Amino acid sequence: MGRSVSVGGGGPVDPDVPERYRVSPDFVPKDRYVDPGFLELELERLFPHVWLNACRLEEVPDVGCFVELIVGDDSIVVVRTAAPTVKAYYNSCRHRGTRLLAGRGRVGEIRCPFHAWRWNLDGTFKHRPDDENFSPLSVPELCLAECAVDTWGGWVFVNMSPDPEPLLDYLDPLPERLQGFGLEDMRYVWHKRFVLRANWKTAIDAFIEAYHVAGTHPQFLRPHLKPTTPATMAEMRLLMPSLTETHGRHGRTLKQASDPGQAAAVEEAMADAGVTPLQQTAILVEYQLRELQSLNTEWDRLALDRLAEVELPPDPAEQHRLYLRTRRELAAAAGATLPDLDRQQIHAGAYDWHIFPNTILLVTGNVGSLLGYRVLPRGHDPDSCVFDAWSMQIYAPGTVPAVELQEFNDWRDGQVGELLGQDFANLHEVTVGMHSRSFAGLRINQRQETTIPHHHSVADRFLFGA
Repeated sequence: MGRSVSVGGGGPVDPDVPERYRVSPDFVPKDRYVDPGFLELELERLFPHVWLNACRLEEVPDVGCFVELIVGDDSIVVVRTAAPTVKAYYNSCRHRGTRLLAGRGRVGEIRCPFHAWRWNLDGTFKHRPDDENFSPLSVPELCLAECAVDTWGGWVFVNMSPDPEPLLDYLDPLPERLQGFGLEDMRYVWHKRFVLRANWKTAIDAFIEAYHVAGTHPQFLRPHLKPTTPATMAEMRLLMPSLTETHGRHGRTLKQASDPGQAAAVEEAMADAGVTPLQQTAILVEYQLRELQSLNTEWDRLALDRLAEVELPPDPAEQHRLYLRTRRELAAAAGATLPDLDRQQIHAGAYDWHIFPNTILLVTGNVGSLLGYRVLPRGHDPDSCVFDAWSMQIYAPGTVPAVELQEFNDWRDGQVGELLGQDFANLHEVTVGMHSRSFAGLRINQRQETTIPHHHSVADRFLFGA
């Protein structure tokens, strides 16, 4: 491993990384986004050697169900091979390389559409026509080539490395931090896939920092949610408690407790709007259900409606605890069990997790729902990516909706709502601006954007051995 040196404002960089790609804590060169050669390095040295989120277990519910994952030139297919078992195969015929399964569906066996070679669902070779006229091959050469596969939180992860580290070790500290949040019990509210005109890391960056909220989502700064207009400087200061953390390979954005001055400013803004803290929660819940269909459940709305009709304790903290208890009681009455976590567990697990390299989970402090993203390069084009977004929640038995993946070449056709629409509109403009000869790279806010250079630094371990 190379020695570290300090450049450009202060942090260590590794001389093993080519100069045009070197990251420091306050700067990320643009070539890591726009250079086709850098994407080729990622497709060769990064993506085949990390655990990738492939699908949910409930997307392959029955024996024979499959889901395809495409990463660059690699197609991987996850298949339910038996009631308790899933496997992942390279999606390539052992005869001519023909893709065997496309998209998602269900099969009784795996059959090549070209020359009718056939495999059992467990990947063992079954039959090839005119077998006697082929040279003998060993069993491994005939069986489907497998990828490592494992599960956590209800997700199926795959790894193309021949000897990957255990998934739970790779994910550390998420399995411990999110234990009890009920991720494995959640099911889709909706699941959409978009082709975006942006580098896959540009899309990741937009969702792993809170610094953009004041400029992009100023409606979140106003308790009464006025129409979207530029935020004032006073309103922007209310977001300063947001910060980013790094945890091994991964990162988290969270909301720190306000200092007394900021808390007073929030209270003053709410008082000016004639809004109590619980009413502000109700406005936010209504907004997120309307614009995202995520981060809240119908039980949140029902609980707040019920509390609006009763006398509340004067302490806002006690009001909030009463709200959480009421939503759990309403869910239980419907047959659903929402997690009951203490304040320390919620602080450790919420809110915005970046799972290296390309998955983001927004896990709410209310617990019982989440918003998730997964981003992959689109072929070999550094200016294009495939963006999966999904909303999940815990349902009562027998009420889980039948949700199918919806795919859109233009995100404007996807009914994404105001919040995601604001973010997606930014991504195209970032892509255009990054190609300007005047732009050298990203300047990093070292409180609210630390997860961005951290993401690149972790990637350099795979790309350059840094």
